[in-house]
Amino acid sequence: LDRAALSQYFDVADSVKFTSEKTHNVAPGQTVKHYSPNVPCFMVSSSRQGSQPRPDLSDEERTVLSKSVIIDCGRRLSQYQECALAYRDLSSDCEPEMAAANIFETLRWSETVSGAERVFVPDMQLDPNESEEHALTLAVKDKLTRAASAVVVESFETSA
Repeated sequence: LDRAALSQYFDVADSVKFTSEKTHNVAPGQTVKHYSPNVPCFMVSSSRQGSQPRPDLSDEERTVLSKSVIIDCGRRLSQYQECALAYRDLSSDCEPEMAAANIFETLRWSETVSGAERVFVPDMQLDPNESEEHALTLAVKDKLTRAASAVVVESFETSA
């Protein structure tokens, strides 16, 4: 500024601001609970998924499901639909584009279901031979895992 004879017109102040090294800088989308609804959410183990028309459930599991929302993907949990308080499938054909487009709105919807005490989502096991073109499937799995804080349950019982 001095060389250009501009110092009389400008006052330059340098103020360096930074976050303490003790503070973790994590973007909200990177936190494990970023997509979590405000209702406790759990992933249902792949061992409890399938197409049994009449699932074998204890009385306690039926009671828990009657107060629960199921968010499904590809009809993995459809056998529990009749027992659930509310049910929605992100994509019954498991189309990753549709599931990815519906996930955020569906998680927010689960918070609005009157009487809902829990949300259950499938623990999506992916085919290791699946090509990279299904990156959206990985994104859906990641968002469901985050919604459930990576907690996988083997049963629908309250102690699970």
